[in-house]
Amino acid sequence: MGKRGLPLQYGEVPLVQIRIEVFRAEDNYFATFNELNSADEYDIRCIWEAPTSSRIKQRVCRAKFVDDLMAEEAQALLRGDPVTPTFGRMQVKGSRLHQEMKTLVLEHPELLDALTEFDATKDRYESERERRCAGRILFCR
Repeated sequence: MGKRGLPLQYGEVPLVQIRIEVFRAEDNYFATFNELNSADEYDIRCIWEAPTSSRIKQRVCRAKFVDDLMAEEAQALLRGDPVTPTFGRMQVKGSRLHQEMKTLVLEHPELLDALTEFDATKDRYESERERRCAGRILFCR
């Protein structure tokens, strides 16, 4: 269905296909970043997971250190040890990750190209979604 419930125009790519292109571009950007970064703890991976109390999976991308810190906290809870809040450590590592990303984008043209492609694909998806789904909540293609 296209705009206002009409069928897609001939040759018009379904919105879900454009969304898949966004995921591929994002995966390419993170794969390139993961090859270039200075530490494995900064590697970013995207997975589909359902938030607590939901069965609807969402795509979530996060650095390895986030999973490591959350696992460390969970293990301490299971052992009955006092739990050291990880929020402060997560903030410090997050700002280091952000700085590393900025530095690598400036130093490596291939990473800048991957980021530019990701941004362009995401912008295309968002503008197409806005055009096709204006005023609609469900069943927008």
